[in-house]
Amino acid sequence: MKGNFMRHIKCPCGLSDSNDDKVISCTIGNISYDRNEIVAREIRQCDICNRKYEVFLHYRLSYEEMRV
Repeated sequence: MKGNFMRHIKCPCGLSDSNDDKVISCTIGNISYDRNEIVAREIRQCDICNRKYEVFLHYRLSYEEMRV
């Protein structure tokens, strides 16, 4: 992923900073009952050891917007 986005979850090997790890897939895993949170599931591959690992990203919705 390019840009100023910092990843906090790193590969369990401990050798990678995870910023160059490849995102193999990303899916919406769950939407909370009150619809305030979306959970996305990413499968990443380490750029050092090539190990695949799973990361869950929790996004909170701050507002809704309507466009006509």
